[in-house]
Amino acid sequence: MFELPTEPAQHRTRSHWSILVVTPVTVFRDRAATELHPTVRRPAQLLTDADIPIIFVASSVIREPEHIQRELGIVHPYLSDGGTTLHIPYGYFGDRYAGAGTDWEMMTFVARGFGVEPPSGLQFLLQTYRIHRPDIVTVGFGVTSSDRFVLEHVDVPVIVRNRNIGQKQLQTWFPDAFVTHFEGPLGWGEAILGGL
Repeated sequence: MFELPTEPAQHRTRSHWSILVVTPVTVFRDRAATELHPTVRRPAQLLTDADIPIIFVASSVIREPEHIQRELGIVHPYLSDGGTTLHIPYGYFGDRYAGAGTDWEMMTFVARGFGVEPPSGLQFLLQTYRIHRPDIVTVGFGVTSSDRFVLEHVDVPVIVRNRNIGQKQLQTWFPDAFVTHFEGPLGWGEAILGGL
């Protein structure tokens, strides 16, 4: 469903992004592990070498995505607090943001009234990428029903199999989603290396 760019990353600018990958941090580690699962390093490196942004999504307000990015040697925006808080490195989308270095701009999206769903930080981020590249293909990964907000806003939804979590509802919501054969980190790698 997608092909990695063949042109070396150093010859492309940010406006040349053609693919964007959105993934929960949970697929990068085994359940209680504190380090990256070894099977995600190779596919993550392929994405990095092709200058394909990996946007991490964390369910809490912790800065786990920053730690994973440091391990992978990358810096991209990420989402925390279940997608309501967006973190963008200063200068990432050009000179529109003040600040430099390891500074981050943080935006929180909240509901405007009782029972109103807040706008998604992911929606805002995807719109910002599309300003730079309208034809960008977005690939999103989900494991649980809480990842629905990722899968409903991407072009290519991927469900990473997990036998310990009931995924029937997720598969009902996204009947055309690619479902991996492997679970967790192996499933994420399978989807990336196989190009879906």
